[in-house]
Amino acid sequence: MQKILNYDERKNSGAGMTRKIFAVFFVASIFALAYINLTGDRNLRLVAEQFPEIDLVWRKAFVDGYKMAMSLALFFIDVLLVGPFAWLSYFSDHIVPKRVGLISRLGSSMRGVSFFDLGLLLALDFTIALVAFNFTIINAVDENPVKLISPSFIWWIAAGAFVFWCAATLVKMYSYTSDQRKDLKKYIIKF
Repeated sequence: MQKILNYDERKNSGAGMTRKIFAVFFVASIFALAYINLTGDRNLRLVAEQFPEIDLVWRKAFVDGYKMAMSLALFFIDVLLVGPFAWLSYFSDHIVPKRVGLISRLGSSMRGVSFFDLGLLLALDFTIALVAFNFTIINAVDENPVKLISPSFIWWIAAGAFVFWCAATLVKMYSYTSDQRKDLKKYIIKF
């Protein structure tokens, strides 16, 4: 019989955090795929025409393969980013942080965040960066560029998300003792 967790146990288990992060990641990935695949071929031709020194065959290949290449890059790189963190999260779930002091207080807020969540956050940041890349190159050649949001604004969001991810990862890693980090390292090396 499966044990039913009460509210406090569910809150501290991290399952709710994973669902929220995964939901945001899933919605952002679907948006990114739709945005990339709805990019007009005319805009892609305008991008290709910015490089007249490149052979016409390669420019045509760019226009024909851009959407597929970006969609595959989004899928495979997201899987590659999440994979090691999912591995680490699954096999190191028995290692509970035992740090004391300032890192312990910061790390206590990170107890609900698993290594899998950190992988999802990194993949989410990559997805935002890919949307920013697509928006930047398409907006640069569009007849009616979007002026409400500047391309640099989206890049700043991606950079801020990456800085947040780095800080969260450091706090998560240093909420473990040095012996526990050695145990975590063996799971990373096995991957």
